[in-house]
Amino acid sequence: MDPFSLIAAVEAAGYFAEVVYAIVQVIRSMALSNLERGYFC
Repeated sequence: MDPFSLIAAVEAAGYFAEVVYAIVQVIRSMALSNLERGYFC
């Protein structure tokens, strides 16, 4: 692999990690609001 494709792979992995983290935050906030309403209790 040349350095440019390696850099592109690292940038893509970082972007993917940010997207996954954002989705996890949304799901967590939704789950917390549902817990407060008592859906999961």
